[in-house]
Amino acid sequence: MARPRFKRILLKLSGEAAMGDQDFGIEPETVARVAGEVKAAKDAGYELCLVIGGGNPNAKQEKPSNAAVLGALGAVRIGTEGAAEAIRREETPGSPLRVWVESEIARADTGVGVLLRILSQTDRVAVEVLIKEVEALVGESFEAVGLAAHLPPAELKRRAQEAASVMVRLLIDSRLVESHGDVTSPDALSLPDGVIRRILKEGRR
Repeated sequence: MARPRFKRILLKLSGEAAMGDQDFGIEPETVARVAGEVKAAKDAGYELCLVIGGGNPNAKQEKPSNAAVLGALGAVRIGTEGAAEAIRREETPGSPLRVWVESEIARADTGVGVLLRILSQTDRVAVEVLIKEVEALVGESFEAVGLAAHLPPAELKRRAQEAASVMVRLLIDSRLVESHGDVTSPDALSLPDGVIRRILKEGRR
């Protein structure tokens, strides 16, 4: 097999082509031949992405327009199921996406990480409660760096509250969360059902 300049191949396989010379169904000889050609390309060092059409087992008995519609719907279904499976696979322990969420986006020792982890466990949380949670974390960091030895308690508390409020505002502005109540000054936040929420919620089990 002559090797061209590119190394990645996107191959669209028609589901209808799997019928071979038959009027309907799948012809094993045709599938085996195509599979052999795909394997040969893979063994030659190419990176392959296969898009498999849904096909229509009765395509030759349908009107051309109906056959095209049924084939397209089948391809959409296969693509949707494939995408869903890819997302589920990326959420498994040790996957790059999961590690990124747990160790970068929602690190347990950061204000934003604490907020996201709290929000992942319930429907919505009052902004006041979130600020207090982050305020406690900021207060601990003040102690750890020795700042508490140089400032009176009232000033430490004020600075911790201010820092916590800024972190909550940054999280709101990031659009990772949904705000409830007043647009400019929401009274509660929630984390939409998505990859981040599922990963963090499962991590607490």
